[in-house]
Amino acid sequence: AGLNDPATYPLLANHFINGNNRYWTYEAIRNLPIPDLASCVSQAWERSKFGDEYESKSMARIAAEYGHLDALDDLIGMLNEESENNRHSASEARATLLRILDFRGSNDELVEWYEANKARLVFDPAKKKYVIQ
Repeated sequence: AGLNDPATYPLLANHFINGNNRYWTYEAIRNLPIPDLASCVSQAWERSKFGDEYESKSMARIAAEYGHLDALDDLIGMLNEESENNRHSASEARATLLRILDFRGSNDELVEWYEANKARLVFDPAKKKYVIQ
């Protein structure tokens, strides 16, 4: 990715979709002019959401930012995870949610707001946020 060589873009996109550590791969390629990165995100999300817990949770953060409502569900579900292993995921989920929602509050308030408004949320690609319709 650091070479910024268009000849490598198909390989990088394929690795993002099919490889491991999708989050870090995405971080490396997200600013490259890879054709239809949104489609790559969709494919990577489909491949990761039922797999390894780390891959699924980290990929949910990316997919939610591309309008995948089921990924938003996953982020909301991560908010109140108490175990030592999941505190980082909960913190990262919260940071992502605050970036893509126009609501502020405690984790419990975010969950309550989401449940009350879930059916009316749509993704606005121009704002890169979920808005109530």
